[in-house]
Amino acid sequence: MKKAFVAILFLAAVPPFTLAVKTGTEAVALLKQLPPCALTCLATSVAKSTCSPTDTACVCSNASLNAVIRTCVQSSCKIKAALKTLNVTHHLCEDPIRDARNYYNTVNNVFGILSGIAVLLRFYSRWISAQHFWYDDYIIAFAIAIGIPGTVMNVKGLTYNGLGLDIWQVGYKQITDFIHVFFAMEVLYFTELGMVKMSILFFYLRLFPSPTFRRWVWGTAILNGIFTFLFVTIGLFSCAPLSFYWKRWDGEHKGKCLNINALGWSHAAVSIAFDIWMLALPMFQLRGLKLHWKKKIGVASMFGVGAFVTLVSILRLRTLVKFAVSQNPTWDYTAVGAWSTVEINTAIICACMPNLRLLLVHYFPRFMESSRSPSYAISRNRNEGNRAVPGDISTDRSIEGSNNGSFQTADFSSEAPDDSKEKKTSLGELPRVESRKYDDNLEYSVEPDHERKHETGNWI
Repeated sequence: MKKAFVAILFLAAVPPFTLAVKTGTEAVALLKQLPPCALTCLATSVAKSTCSPTDTACVCSNASLNAVIRTCVQSSCKIKAALKTLNVTHHLCEDPIRDARNYYNTVNNVFGILSGIAVLLRFYSRWISAQHFWYDDYIIAFAIAIGIPGTVMNVKGLTYNGLGLDIWQVGYKQITDFIHVFFAMEVLYFTELGMVKMSILFFYLRLFPSPTFRRWVWGTAILNGIFTFLFVTIGLFSCAPLSFYWKRWDGEHKGKCLNINALGWSHAAVSIAFDIWMLALPMFQLRGLKLHWKKKIGVASMFGVGAFVTLVSILRLRTLVKFAVSQNPTWDYTAVGAWSTVEINTAIICACMPNLRLLLVHYFPRFMESSRSPSYAISRNRNEGNRAVPGDISTDRSIEGSNNGSFQTADFSSEAPDDSKEKKTSLGELPRVESRKYDDNLEYSVEPDHERKHETGNWI
């Protein structure tokens, strides 16, 4: 590991065509900071070349000399000495300093704030509609509870300890602290992404009554829970001892680790497979809908964001090429962290979009007015004294109405369908927006139980 690390470091140790270089006493002072192993390599290599030891311009631009120096340092120096040498040579040749910390912090803060606002608006929509929280709300609350400290750790733990800089610009302790925080962020990422998927699946359970569809959703939720648990557990115990995960970089500690790069790739592949499947699941329920164009925009926006999350997950794959095998992790992990931040926060926003639509309906009723006509009717014949069973609900993809423009609407409460609860219905015209209750994409009102005969639902 040490030889590979040093070799890659010195691929750029002394760039051959750098024009700006330190000269004179300043160059001599920098050369004195080189570790003994590097000084020996430099002295013996320069002595065999056409460059003078004090001619830094010649040393920095001579490609063949640089190759000889790299080979020597690779076999003579330890990793920390190699990093010190690389830092000195970059200052000696006045190479530009790469710094992506502001970029990373901006991405982190913007998407973290947007996802936080989306969750707050979701809870606010629950409050103004006087609806009780259900499992999907609690799960997304848990996800954002993990996401908030994750957003803080991105700044105070990652960029503070060198993320966005080349590793030779970072102190030894900072490198250890950076990898330590990155380890914690990896586990939080596995957990948070699994929770967001679970919240969306429970939303499906609350929205769609088809028994076959619900079995598919329950199966997906169980698999998602199993895979989330497995990846979190494997991530936590990927090295023995555990501290070897963030101490092994210097080649001075002993331990064993699983193939962490394979862990990252396998999680990404499973996550993308779940994303595609979860996008396809509701399509079986939506394909027969006849929607107004405004509703089509609403549906397209929700699933468009879901598709964007999947696209981000796919694009993130290319950043995993160097994951766990990078010899410049503080720089190379910048892209991994940024794409992961965009992915997880966009997924949270996607999970909250149905509730955001309800706020638009509540505060901008005129804009949403033409989308009130029913487009998906769900009816059920009920025998007196029988319990309401979600599986008994049948679907009728036709618009139901009467001559006076009224139609029946179903009461889908914010709680999941429960065999022990009766569903209340309403017959007659839709109430005004100001007095109507909403639950996600469901429009309904409540009338006395004795007046109902059938239930029909309008959603989206």
